[in-house]
Amino acid sequence: MPGSGDVVRGDPRLCAAIADRITFRCTLIQTGTESYRYQATEFERQVTPAR
Repeated sequence: MPGSGDVVRGDPRLCAAIADRITFRCTLIQTGTESYRYQATEFERQVTPAR
């Protein structure tokens, strides 16, 4: 569904609920380094003007 991500990103409670369900009963491992995806997202936010 192209474009449906805008709906999810616009609702912080829905995003938190989805993240909660994805990570339920998971073991999260912190490596101590920054995620490549996180760095790329931050770079895009700095380069791309806000809508």
